Amino acid sequence: MAGRILVGVRSAQQYMEMYRAAVQAAVPDEQVIAVGIVARPGSTKSMLFSQLSPAVGMIMRSGAKKRAGGFPHSALMAVTPTRLVSFEHRPKGRSVKLRRKVAEWHRGAVYVQPGQAGTMGNQLYFHLADGTTIELEGVRSFGQYDHMNDAFYASLGILVPA
Repeated sequence: MAGRILVGVRSAQQYMEMYRAAVQAAVPDEQVIAVGIVARPGSTKSMLFSQLSPAVGMIMRSGAKKRAGGFPHSALMAVTPTRLVSFEHRPKGRSVKLRRKVAEWHRGAVYVQPGQAGTMGNQLYFHLADGTTIELEGVRSFGQYDHMNDAFYASLGILVPA
């Protein structure tokens, strides 16, 4: 229906502000500049393959878990002036619940390198000072939500292919 307004539908900016406010409450000592939604590499694809073949999905998830350094399937990553702080989260109705802190890195000790842009996510490599590399995906979506991680990428100083 043309001109129909969907009550209760949030914009990408409203969702990201909700996530930023939740993380800001958990990191009260610094300003949260931006928040990104990150996931294990190929997590959406592995869920789709699991529907066709549970064994293939399990193999895909196992490899992704190793490359993601123990990150959960989905996390919120906050960028502050001095740190990157990640939390496992769970959307809960019209809010979000932070479950646990996953990682905290000093920004000067992390080099973030973009990888391939995919249909479901943008590869991100977090090279840590100790030589460890964590591979995650910046989550992508569709329509108005397709660019919800743009402020996160900009705050990290990286360009992600469209």
